[in-house]
Amino acid sequence: MYAATKAYVVSFTQALWAETRGTGVRVVAVSPGPTRTPMNPRGTRSAEAVAATVVRALSGNGPAVIDGKANALTAFLHPPIRFRPMTSRVGDIIIDCHDPELIAGFWCEVLGYRVFARDGIGVAIRGATTSPDILFIRVDEPKTTKNRMHFDVCPTDRGQDEELARLLGLGARRSAITGSGSWVVLEDPEGNEFCLMSQRIPAEPASFHDA
Repeated sequence: MYAATKAYVVSFTQALWAETRGTGVRVVAVSPGPTRTPMNPRGTRSAEAVAATVVRALSGNGPAVIDGKANALTAFLHPPIRFRPMTSRVGDIIIDCHDPELIAGFWCEVLGYRVFARDGIGVAIRGATTSPDILFIRVDEPKTTKNRMHFDVCPTDRGQDEELARLLGLGARRSAITGSGSWVVLEDPEGNEFCLMSQRIPAEPASFHDA
């Protein structure tokens, strides 16, 4: 509890420092370490030395200062835990289509996914629980131009040529777009482009990105 309180005070002070920059108000968090006082005669730093550090810090530009070389070395050797910042995460991938049942069935066969929900609007498929769900939503308007987003799919248990034959057998077709690398541009049964890559990767949910 003590350590958590100290961490909160430092974070709060740093936030105040950021909000008051340019206003003429100086805010600084000071970490003095054990300070000699009547209640703590064994402290390693005198109150006067700590006060001098505070005065110097207030004339500087930083939001925080550690008093004393020994304390600074200790802080360097034992850095605080750095928590990851809050971010967003892809929860669902939404694809407009004319026939959700047809397209969902195709992609289930391609990816080894399963249908887990359907209603009058569309069909949702799911693979590993660590991967985004894919929702196919019924729309009236037809596809007219190349999609701004597409899937890159990779074989997991065979080579590219074998996987290409399998996908064509499932209803994929070659696109008029020619791939400029080792990938093959295909279309699903409604003409949505996707690429078959030459790289083989592990099946879900194993990781395949380099750390």
